[in-house]
Amino acid sequence: MKLSAKFVTALAALALVVVAVAGLAGTGSSAQATHGPTHTNATIKLNKAWYNATAVITVTITDKDRDFATAATSGIVFTSGEKSSSQIFDLQDNIADRNSDGLVNSSDLDISNNPVVTVGERSAHFNAVVLDPVNGTVQLFRTVSGAGGDALTIGYNIDTKQTITTGAKIISTQDATGLVLTFTETKAASGGIFTATTTLGALSTTTPSTLKAIDQDTITATFTDDTAASGSTSHKATASAKVETSGPVVDVTSPANKLSTQQRTPTFTVQISDTGSGVDTDTILLNLTALTGLTAGGPFAPSETPTVSGGVVTATFANHELLAIGESNQQKVVEWSVTVKDIAGNSGETDSDAVTALAQKYSITVDRLAPSLASAVTGTIWDTSATTTDKTNSSKDDVNSLEVIFTENLDTVTVSPGDFQIDGVTPVSTNVFSGKKSSVFITMAGAFSPDSKPVVKIVSSIGDTAGNTIATGQIDKDTGSTDGIAPQFTVALDKTLTNGSIKLTVSSDEAIQGNIPVIKIHTPDTADEDSDPLTLTVARTLAGIKVIGGNSWEATVDSTALSSLLNNGKQAVEVTGNDAASNAGKKGGSSATATSAVTFTVDKTAPAVTPFSPLTGASITNNSPFVQVQFLEAVTLTAATFTSGTGAASDVLAALIASSADSKLFVLSPGSYPGSATTLALGDHTIKVSATDAAGNKKDDQSAKFTVTERKDFSLPLVAGWNLVSLPGVPADQSINAVITDSDVNTVIAYDGASGSFTTAVRDAVSGQLTGSLSTIDGTQGLWVNTTSFDPIKVSIPPIAAATLPPTIPVVEGWNLISVINTSSNAPVVGVSVGSIAQYLTGVKYSKVYTYDELNNAFIDMGSLNATIGDGLWVFATAAGTVTP
Repeated sequence: MKLSAKFVTALAALALVVVAVAGLAGTGSSAQATHGPTHTNATIKLNKAWYNATAVITVTITDKDRDFATAATSGIVFTSGEKSSSQIFDLQDNIADRNSDGLVNSSDLDISNNPVVTVGERSAHFNAVVLDPVNGTVQLFRTVSGAGGDALTIGYNIDTKQTITTGAKIISTQDATGLVLTFTETKAASGGIFTATTTLGALSTTTPSTLKAIDQDTITATFTDDTAASGSTSHKATASAKVETSGPVVDVTSPANKLSTQQRTPTFTVQISDTGSGVDTDTILLNLTALTGLTAGGPFAPSETPTVSGGVVTATFANHELLAIGESNQQKVVEWSVTVKDIAGNSGETDSDAVTALAQKYSITVDRLAPSLASAVTGTIWDTSATTTDKTNSSKDDVNSLEVIFTENLDTVTVSPGDFQIDGVTPVSTNVFSGKKSSVFITMAGAFSPDSKPVVKIVSSIGDTAGNTIATGQIDKDTGSTDGIAPQFTVALDKTLTNGSIKLTVSSDEAIQGNIPVIKIHTPDTADEDSDPLTLTVARTLAGIKVIGGNSWEATVDSTALSSLLNNGKQAVEVTGNDAASNAGKKGGSSATATSAVTFTVDKTAPAVTPFSPLTGASITNNSPFVQVQFLEAVTLTAATFTSGTGAASDVLAALIASSADSKLFVLSPGSYPGSATTLALGDHTIKVSATDAAGNKKDDQSAKFTVTERKDFSLPLVAGWNLVSLPGVPADQSINAVITDSDVNTVIAYDGASGSFTTAVRDAVSGQLTGSLSTIDGTQGLWVNTTSFDPIKVSIPPIAAATLPPTIPVVEGWNLISVINTSSNAPVVGVSVGSIAQYLTGVKYSKVYTYDELNNAFIDMGSLNATIGDGLWVFATAAGTVTP
């Protein structure tokens, strides 16, 4: 209980001073809970039937049984004895409506325990006024004079806010666990009205107080009332609502987007549908955004009550003074949209472009202004190869084309060639395209001059999209007709390949600003030469350009400047200049590989042989080599000699020149050696050449010296016993006793696949010769050789002669015993690979290939092994064919 003064009327001001000093003494209070005699069933409800994805849900429980009032008393001392005096007292908070008459006043207070007057007289001595029931403030007035110091007791009921912490729950279809809510009474003495709130969220939310839900979920709130009207049985109260996350769809009936109309107050009509909670028709609004000719206003509600048919709401907005304009010569442009919400609170809006993100506004033009000519530019076309909506292309510089630009969009059907006169001539064609309706693209039969600014006249009626028309009009060079054709340059070079100087002659079809164009030569960057000399270039701007005539110029790069300015390689010429209308003309460019490139080649490097064959310093056994001189570029040989040993040099220039088809490779072949010799003697030989390339660079006396040595006999090693071997080529003498001279070899066997039989030669004891059905060895056979020693077979095998067919080995279906042939001009060496078995037998169908391991007396499946010189091969062919080593 509090006894501080809060409110003092003018009548009680003096008495309050006494209360402040003495009123605190002798006070006290007591309290007792009270309950209604009967119970009622609780109810629960949700504040909406539909919610959106992030809505705040308010749940209300009404349960009168939970609204408790508590009996209380407060002892006070009324100090004054003067009639009409008053005192203010603070009782406990929240004085309740004790008699349930809907008011909290003096009838809800009971004043007793007055020692001065009898109980029956107390009401006549004091009156009470409730000043503030929430804070428990009352004012007592003395109605009868007395001695003062009356000890009184005020009886009343107090009411405080209650809470509900159990029995109430809210769930969703997706969140069956849901939330247990804590409800708070809306106010003291509310009659048992309690509320709690929660928020909806996505399934991914981790906020503890958020209920998870998705579109079309059902929200269910329940409360179990344990003090129900039934007494012993609890009562379960339930309320439900739905979730909708998508907004209404708003379709425009009229007007069309970007419409131009003469109607001064157009009507806007939309149709709205919502498959969930339904359209909230009170939220339908038209939004107008001024672009030109007016001040923005709104938003505006429908001009008529929206109608509903088949679930679709139709809303109309008409007679907006915001759009009204005068009778003529006025134009207003606005962007507009219609916004709406559904019952759940989701928003919807008109969208003029379904592709672009977010809702795009519609536009409308109220147009009572006739179109007019704005400008014209020559050379501009409508480029159908472009992928953009507006395909205007001014860079094509079409000399037969003209773009005429109007102040607004035109009605295509009102435009024809007869509507125009261009410099007094009727066009061949006129076109208005949807991507740029304010322009007319005109084609003329004749070409415009490079600096033309034609006179454009309208000679017949042309209309805009709103129906306004213009029948006459003109622009010329002073009022909007412009030259859009860039100057055209031509470039002539006095040569395309140089190692000295070069002259460029440039001309233009019209005058150039400054009277001299800019001429650049883009030369390869030597820093990038190793990777790709065309990738990087360095621009060299030429100085000293001479005027040689009307719109003609000449520039020369002399040998001194060329050596310092230009690097080897292909040069790209670029000429640029602007005409009087600032149209930029260009010829060539920075890339020497572009289709429009103007190029020449700088070659300051003397030709070089890369390499000679045989290589200088080489030692060869082939005495009939093809002596080759290879240049990196086409050259003209100016001298060539061939020297053998210490003999005199012979002139072979004519022979080398005659041998070349590309002026890069020159060959001195057997038969064209000095003296028409087909072979070279053992010893040293030197070839020397001088040449000039196409750019005039010279290189004299490049030479190579090689040595022809005697070719050694081929040595085929054997082990004592049986050996499976072969010769790598045709022996100089094919007779068996010339090939095999060692008497330790007693038997040689070959296999004839065609007949399927072996041929044999056996050492005769009397003659000492090998005799039998095998009499010759041609270098294609595989041979079984039996010997009693480890002596090798040594035999002369010449290289394959020039101008002869390479060797081949025919095979039959079945087993074949063949050799491994050496096609190199080098002397063959046993064990050197000639490639894999698959490579060696290219073109032959086979299933198995064997050779023989003499040391282990075992056959070896060659599989993916390499064929090597000296091997004898058993090949099982699945079809007849030919081995081409």
